[in-house]
Amino acid sequence: MALLIREEDVRRLLTMDDTLEVVEEVFRQQAQGQALNRSRTRFHIPGKGSMQLMSGAAFYGKVMGLKVDSAVRSGARFLVLQFSAVTGDVLSLVQADHLGGMRSGAASGVETKYMAREDAGTVAIIGSGGQAAARFRVLSFGEAVDRRGEEFGIEDLFPIGFYLHCVNDAHQT
Repeated sequence: MALLIREEDVRRLLTMDDTLEVVEEVFRQQAQGQALNRSRTRFHIPGKGSMQLMSGAAFYGKVMGLKVDSAVRSGARFLVLQFSAVTGDVLSLVQADHLGGMRSGAASGVETKYMAREDAGTVAIIGSGGQAAARFRVLSFGEAVDRRGEEFGIEDLFPIGFYLHCVNDAHQT
């Protein structure tokens, strides 16, 4: 029987530290040919909505999965299906709005860990939409700049010590 993990469970159980650890390991395994990640596929139904599909597998963990995002006028829905790569059984169905934001934030954290200068003190996050808060949460810079900061819940950022400066144009950063 598949495990159903609801959005509120993901929010309660998933930490950024855990997400960073898993994302970094998957990147490492992917570099060694032990995991794969397929590019997203999108389609649009004019005037109705859209859907995108992403898939991947972690050979070392013997799992494979699919993320489906659907968007219509009333909102977007996100679902992850995880399968056993050995038996093909469905292992879990996960409501994945928060999960997607955490994964994106963790990917930014891993990228920053390996690519940022040691003396970096400012970061610009442009065009991140609703996932910007998770991207900020994972970084530890003194100043954070985004052109649409008011749209992603800046109240979430202050407890972690960020100074947020919103601008209307990337050239103003």
